[in-house]
Amino acid sequence: MQEIFELLQSHKSIRRYTNRPVEDELLARILECARQAPTSSNLQPYSIIVVRDAARKQLLAQYCGNQAWIEQCPVFLAMCPDLRRLNEICHARGYQFKDRHIEI
Repeated sequence: MQEIFELLQSHKSIRRYTNRPVEDELLARILECARQAPTSSNLQPYSIIVVRDAARKQLLAQYCGNQAWIEQCPVFLAMCPDLRRLNEICHARGYQFKDRHIEI
C-alpha cells in the first residue's frame, strides 16, 4: 500500500515539453489506461481525440483561452463528453438509455 500512496503523492503536472514525439506504442498504452479509468456510474461517457497536427493544436490553444502548453505539447488528448456514443451502444444491445447527464 505504501507504494500506491507514494505514487499518488508524487503526481505533478508538467507543461514544458521536448520536441520529441510520443511513440505510438506509448500513446496506445496511455489511451488504454484512460479508457479503463473509473467514472461516475462507470459510464465512460467521453471520447478521446488525439491531436498531433500543429495547426489544430494552435487552434485548440486559442479556443482554450490561449493556453500555450496545448500548442507546444507533442500530442494533445481532447476529452469530449459523448452521450451519443453511449446511446448508440445501448440501442445496439437492446437496452434503454436512461442516463442523460454527464458526470465524469
